[in-house]
Amino acid sequence: MLIQAPPQFRRNRRPAKKAPASGPPAAALNLTGVANISVASGALHADLQFDTTVANPLVNPLGAQPAQWSIRWSGTLYVGTAITKTAYNTLHLDCASGGAQAGAAVISYTANPSDIADTLGRFVPVIVNMPLP
Repeated sequence: MLIQAPPQFRRNRRPAKKAPASGPPAAALNLTGVANISVASGALHADLQFDTTVANPLVNPLGAQPAQWSIRWSGTLYVGTAITKTAYNTLHLDCASGGAQAGAAVISYTANPSDIADTLGRFVPVIVNMPLP
């Protein structure tokens, strides 16, 4: 006597749902200028200007590490010691001398990930030797 196996039922599998498309990554928060550069008593002071608006200002840089900023100016390398927000689009950077260093006037920012942002969630990318006026 021959016994037949019960019929095999296949479940209809639906294609996996695609994850919702996330929006494009937030654009970078760009340093647009460095103004009011001055050197007094071996310290450099400068205002860093960013592409923000009054409606979407910079976030207070309370936890930011100023030593991640450096400026080479007039043959001296200066390293950040303090950073404060002075306007919706401006941070004031105080720097101490790090010694002599030949080369053109430049600014660099090495934080990765960045600790400077605006209210849109944009962050400053790494900056390597951006020329200064």
